[in-house]
Amino acid sequence: RLAGISVSEIKAVDHRYDQLWEKYKGQNDILLVRNKSYLDFRFFRHPPAKYRFYEARKGGTLLGYLVSRVLKTQGKQNAVIADWFYDRHHPLVLLALLHRALRDGCSQGVGLFSVLVNGSSLDKWLLFLSGFVGRRDQPVIFHKNPRGMEILNGRDRWHFTIADSDNA
Repeated sequence: RLAGISVSEIKAVDHRYDQLWEKYKGQNDILLVRNKSYLDFRFFRHPPAKYRFYEARKGGTLLGYLVSRVLKTQGKQNAVIADWFYDRHHPLVLLALLHRALRDGCSQGVGLFSVLVNGSSLDKWLLFLSGFVGRRDQPVIFHKNPRGMEILNGRDRWHFTIADSDNA
């Protein structure tokens, strides 16, 4: 346990995930919905993929979640950190979730973990502290007008993970 935060793997989401979404959705300017309905559809009823879904709690309060997926690539076990969501004012939540996912992956023989993260976010630094290294920036496509530049310059308030694409 890190700072009294307990992390466990779960097999279904409940109404607390709607509450988590409502409470923390304003932390970011750009992000996809992450309520119970979406999470259930994306990670629990997605037939071709098997995900590991972790939740962080302190006492009985849900603090956040992280989702990983193990992939076999050329005979090797690799994993992707597919998604996460938590109160950004409490970065130890993400660190506790990462610690558990990395520990479980290593015990499964995972040799490489990858993640897509916004290059200027707090999450990037927390991933770095957890042993991840930067590889390359991903291009961002946007309209080069005043509003587009405003959005691009505010990318530290984006939340985009690989699960927001069709690649997880």
